[in-house]
Amino acid sequence: MESIKSSVKLIFSFCRNILVIWLLIFSSFNGVLADQVSCEKIENYTRGWGNLKTCFMNETTKVTSVDTTIASQDESIEVLFFYFNKKIKFLPIEVNEKLSNLVQIQAAYCSLTTISKANFKGLSKLRVLSLYMNQIGKIRSDVFDDLVALNYLYLSKFTLNYF
Repeated sequence: MESIKSSVKLIFSFCRNILVIWLLIFSSFNGVLADQVSCEKIENYTRGWGNLKTCFMNETTKVTSVDTTIASQDESIEVLFFYFNKKIKFLPIEVNEKLSNLVQIQAAYCSLTTISKANFKGLSKLRVLSLYMNQIGKIRSDVFDDLVALNYLYLSKFTLNYF
């Protein structure tokens, strides 16, 4: 009987260790698979629309996955600034969950190839969206549906196959 009890304890201990290892592996992969970007710097920036708290993602920020999200959570940030960053292939998704007070996204002179509704979901305060000088080939008609406050949309200087 004692050998059975000790075998059962050994099996439970083994299963517990396997579970711990599995959780460690899963949490590591989850961090790797869920690409996130952070602001390189945050500062007030005056450009055309006033002095606004701006999250700059210019030189080292790289977005090469359509599932990339924003890591920074700062409700006071009003502008996402990606200008002149050829490492930006996609805009981050679920931005509204971390930066709900955005009024501008400046993403001109990047390498954007596509935009989707997920890039702008819930950004009801966004007034300015600058996407000119990119490589966007198509834009679905529902992409801008959540942008109810949008006043300025800059889409010039790229080839648009259909809208």
